[in-house]
Amino acid sequence: MKTFITAISMQGTLTEGIYEPVGFTLDQNRTTAFPIIPIIAQERAENPEEDFTILAVVPKNSDTAQNYQKFLAELAALGIGKDAVRKIEIREDQSEAVGLAMFADILKQTPDDTDVYACVTYGTKVVSLLMAFSLIFMEKLKVNCLVQGMYYGEVRREANKEMGRRLYNLVKYLQLGEIVDSISQMGLPDAEELFKKVIIGEDE
Repeated sequence: MKTFITAISMQGTLTEGIYEPVGFTLDQNRTTAFPIIPIIAQERAENPEEDFTILAVVPKNSDTAQNYQKFLAELAALGIGKDAVRKIEIREDQSEAVGLAMFADILKQTPDDTDVYACVTYGTKVVSLLMAFSLIFMEKLKVNCLVQGMYYGEVRREANKEMGRRLYNLVKYLQLGEIVDSISQMGLPDAEELFKKVIIGEDE
């Protein structure tokens, strides 16, 4: 089972481009307005018979509604119908109540026994933060749930001119909490130094 999660942008006009992967390969890369689309295409090409679901966090406003239809159109180009998408609608509101409700809904809609691929490119800072937290906790709260990707699509600009796009898999950041917990339980006086050595060593 594969689960793909993304927020839908609130920008008035979404432009398309090719997001070049950094540190990994993407045979199914393509022009898109949504960085999660080539990830979905890649996983579907490699595992065409495997069940999947798509969670879309959709803030309620007119621009987002238009962008959601664009997202569905890009999925349709992959042969994926709108019935595969579970829409998580939220108010355009950064309050704790709205954020926690979204957080709980993401966890509820994520099935057990699944690999998760999420994109945190779009949404407010609060939405992106809560999506990242949901990825951390779903591995602890769901059964056989493994987060394989947390992607961020970067559009590089200089003097208001687009200079290229990059796609990063930031899943390693989700593991920092577990590393800190493990080191903290050791009760060492130089815990911070050990943490630095561990993360620097992993990067090398």
